[in-house]
Amino acid sequence: MNQREKCRASFKHFVNYFWDEIPGSEKLDWNWHLDVLCEELQKVAERVFLGLPKEHDVIFNVSPGTSKSSMCSILFPAWVWIRMPNAKFITASHAADLVLDLANKSRHVIRSEKYQKHFSDITISDEQDTKGYFANNQGGYRYSCTVAGKSSMGFHGHFHIVDDAINPKKMVSEAEIKTCKDFFDSELSGRMVDKAVTVLFLIMQRLHDDDPTGHLLEKSKRKGSSKIRHICIPAEISDEKIKVSVSPPELVKYYTTDGLMDPKRLSWLVLNQKKADGVYAYSGQYLQSPVPPGGGMFKEMFFTNRVKAAPYHAKRVLYVDKAFTIGKYSCNTAVTLLAEHEGNFYVGPVWVGKWEPDERDLVILCAAQQCRDRFGPRHEPTVVIEQEPAAGVDSYRQLAKKLRGFRVQADPARSNKILRADPWASQCAARNVYIVEDGNWDIAGWIDEHCHFPLGKYLDRVDSAAGGFNWLTKNTVRNIAEQFYILKGRSKDADKMRVVSCDSSQLAVTVLEEPFILVFVKEPEIVKTIKIGRYFGKNKIVSNHPVTDIVPLGKQLPQTQSDKLIDHVIVTFADLSPADLQQVWDQPLTPWNKLPADLIMSRQHAKSIWSCITRKRTRQPDTILVCGEGSIPQSLALGICDALHLERKKTVEMLGSEEVFGKDTLPLNLHIFQTIKDGRFLVV
Repeated sequence: MNQREKCRASFKHFVNYFWDEIPGSEKLDWNWHLDVLCEELQKVAERVFLGLPKEHDVIFNVSPGTSKSSMCSILFPAWVWIRMPNAKFITASHAADLVLDLANKSRHVIRSEKYQKHFSDITISDEQDTKGYFANNQGGYRYSCTVAGKSSMGFHGHFHIVDDAINPKKMVSEAEIKTCKDFFDSELSGRMVDKAVTVLFLIMQRLHDDDPTGHLLEKSKRKGSSKIRHICIPAEISDEKIKVSVSPPELVKYYTTDGLMDPKRLSWLVLNQKKADGVYAYSGQYLQSPVPPGGGMFKEMFFTNRVKAAPYHAKRVLYVDKAFTIGKYSCNTAVTLLAEHEGNFYVGPVWVGKWEPDERDLVILCAAQQCRDRFGPRHEPTVVIEQEPAAGVDSYRQLAKKLRGFRVQADPARSNKILRADPWASQCAARNVYIVEDGNWDIAGWIDEHCHFPLGKYLDRVDSAAGGFNWLTKNTVRNIAEQFYILKGRSKDADKMRVVSCDSSQLAVTVLEEPFILVFVKEPEIVKTIKIGRYFGKNKIVSNHPVTDIVPLGKQLPQTQSDKLIDHVIVTFADLSPADLQQVWDQPLTPWNKLPADLIMSRQHAKSIWSCITRKRTRQPDTILVCGEGSIPQSLALGICDALHLERKKTVEMLGSEEVFGKDTLPLNLHIFQTIKDGRFLVV
């Protein structure tokens, strides 16, 4: 059998034969986990080649630096084309530079002299040959997109490969989790050549209970959803809790006697060095568990103190962390009874669930009444309701009316959940917290949620307990929030102007110590729609017209911790580019139910922003703070910097990141970048 036939028959042989063709590749040290990856990839691909319905999608949870991306994202597509030349790939990642680099390396392998020697019938098409989208001469193509930026709209794949959907170097935010869920549930699910055949490969390290791995595994349990083949290979299994996470469990036999997966790449010396990066980073990236064994910020050992009841004369609070959304991604409502007596704190019972608004309010009312009946009017708890900004004020007032006759107070949400929980975690670690074990509530679930905090799917019971503790101790953690993101004033020798980008979750806990302008980009409103006819000449086009009873936020200023704000502008558009929407330009886009022209950034948006920036003032700002979601802040910041003819390295910063922006840094959304850059000439 010649090399051509050997490579066609075995993906493993193809990997060994073409490994040196990967740009920058080092010597391949084969380990058993590579056999597992090769076997799974080929087994699934063989069914696609035959057009058979898929048995399952595949998730690979393997440590970084183990060649998984080289195999799955670089060599696998090149191998598939020698068996199925018309195969179509959609590949994605959290960052444009990462997904384009993987695609370019795969393209380099296909163009290599060795590949063309054996498979000269497969060549890259001259008509479509870019890093982000290249095709072969037989109808196959590879299109690259990002999870939160560039869309896959208009393309359909036989294979979906998502390599690192979330940046493992950043703390996962709720907004980022929701973006990932929407990407898998709404975008990729509609980008299949054949829904019965198209297969998804997800390659990542664990970062959060509800990260893409957790979300897809949970979703696979639902009736009608795709099954998942979960390949989970921790770097070491020194702890019994880690060993049971190996999937499939028979892979445990391949580990060394001292518990290592790959003693060459990931020796104990290397792993001990990685542990210095922090327990959460090590657990997620190398143990494939979002939570360290035994817990992280909260540990199981913190909750061994048990009592039948709290002292009768204790000071009590019934703290309500209320869910404001209903739907598949909604949070729980948590109601915690917390008591304090002589420096000790007593938890329980705790009510938790996903309830419709009326049912939720009834649960809260019943909990308050039960506490009144048990403790009497002198020792009953004060009902404290966490009050979110804006619409949370009206929601609090409505619930307070239903609780008339009880002592009710609002507790404005002022800081990040992790910061709110920090004082509570300190008391738990000091063993000053007692669990009321009366058989009336889910203690195991409450402890489990604490041990998974802040990377668990639900944080509500922790937030409720922390809120109750902070209220009881009069610690509003307002000053702690001011220590979260502090942007110091620049030195006298530095250039005066700088442009700082951040996302909405960072804005509320950011303090600037110099005068600044805020450019805030809101997500377009999701509205109900009715069908109407729109005429363009003689052509009638059926489109959507928004009809809603929701009061728009309009010019409402987002919450900030800074008092140096001297001006602001609020605009509304989505993280979209016309280049990705030409195929659906006359169709309303989900989830907004609006036409693309009504969602993308326009010249009018740019004019509004520049009108604010260039306005004459008695004191000019030293900083422009650009806030939004996805790729919007970075693209706007680079465009503003270039339009002002400033040096990027000295001007552009990303909050919470040490990334340096040079002249070669590409904007994540080219349309937004070009629109804001050109918009400078609209304002004199």
